[in-house]
Amino acid sequence: MASVRTPVRVMYMVSRLRSSNATGSSYRRFRVQASAQVQLQPFATGGVGMRARVRMSAARAFSSALALPSVPVGDGAWDGLPAYRARDQDMGWKWGEKGPTQWDDHPIETLSAPAETLADCGREVLLTADPLQKALKSHAAVAAFLKGMPLGVAEAPNVPSRPSKPELVDSREVPHFKDSPLPMSVYLLHNLTHVELNAIDLAWDTIVRYSRLYPSLPIEFFADFARVADDESRHLGWCLQRLEELGHAYGDMVAHNVLWDGAVATSADISARMAIVPCVQEARGLDAGPRLVERLKGF
Repeated sequence: MASVRTPVRVMYMVSRLRSSNATGSSYRRFRVQASAQVQLQPFATGGVGMRARVRMSAARAFSSALALPSVPVGDGAWDGLPAYRARDQDMGWKWGEKGPTQWDDHPIETLSAPAETLADCGREVLLTADPLQKALKSHAAVAAFLKGMPLGVAEAPNVPSRPSKPELVDSREVPHFKDSPLPMSVYLLHNLTHVELNAIDLAWDTIVRYSRLYPSLPIEFFADFARVADDESRHLGWCLQRLEELGHAYGDMVAHNVLWDGAVATSADISARMAIVPCVQEARGLDAGPRLVERLKGF
């Protein structure tokens, strides 16, 4: 079993590493400290997962089980953070012939925020089952927030709403692509769509669940996660679009609930949440990123 301690500021370290095209392994070179100890359990298939017990206790340093050298954390600041926060909302919701473009079917001017505060909007997104509507509500909520909508306080649902398909099964029951009835391109896109859907909910759950901690947590924390939700919604839209173009849809194969297990395991403590979601889940995604990009080329 491996133990991890991490501070809230780890979110900004993740942004910094992502901006410099770092690999997932680079995340794990940081030695960090915080008040929560997260017990990580290896999956049956190997590797460290977050099927986790979270213990609130004094903790040790970053997991020696990863056997990677540490580097100074510094103040956790990313040089590009001010520009990231100041940028306009990215409207490239559709994938066109030359890359992301605006989606004429759903212009932002026609969308209304689902509530009057960011936290309440997040709750509404979490309670929305339809993937496309979840993405569109996210875009509308972030647009309203960037124009001055207040944060507010809301209560996060225990689990987000999900469409009737895909069926959620144990991760060991999700077939390998060689055993799947779907073409490999669709299989990979379906898995990626499922990841993006969960990423939206994870970002909104963080905003809603910890909205009660404002102003101890600065407004920038919530604004950054709102932008993350907006980015993940854009990615989900691309995946849904391409699946449809290939004659398939989200739900054409089973999926697992491992990503949301991380949210459940860390719901009681924000330090644990920052350890599991950015430093474990995101890092594992970056480890798999280059290989996935190569497989997706031409799809």
